[in-house]
Amino acid sequence: MASDELICQFVVPGPPVPKGRPRVFYDAPRRRFRAVTPGKTSEAEKRIAQYFWVNYRRREVLTGRLRMTLRFYVGHFRRVDADNLEKTVKDALNGYAYADDSQVDETHVRVVRGASNPRTEVEIWQLG
Repeated sequence: MASDELICQFVVPGPPVPKGRPRVFYDAPRRRFRAVTPGKTSEAEKRIAQYFWVNYRRREVLTGRLRMTLRFYVGHFRRVDADNLEKTVKDALNGYAYADDSQVDETHVRVVRGASNPRTEVEIWQLG
């Protein structure tokens, strides 16, 4: 059996941002409903993608099955859900690290509360 291979790892400094709920509204001129991602979530996704790109700009988009290890270091009184933090990172890396987050078959998530140095640590492994 082949072993898993660490493909990339990087750190995004600053407080981790959980995925916000999209706002749905009716676009009357187009006669349809639209969902808009909250600005704070969009900015966080752009930051994560930028940190990936700066470190791995020459890397091809990954194919195949993947595993992610995510560590979120949040401040003292911050109330966050691990699954919403995870979703922000996975969505941010769509089209950059991998074609689609459905390739991630395994995820290890840890939230460290009371961190004096808020950040997000990301590792992506190719499953062997």
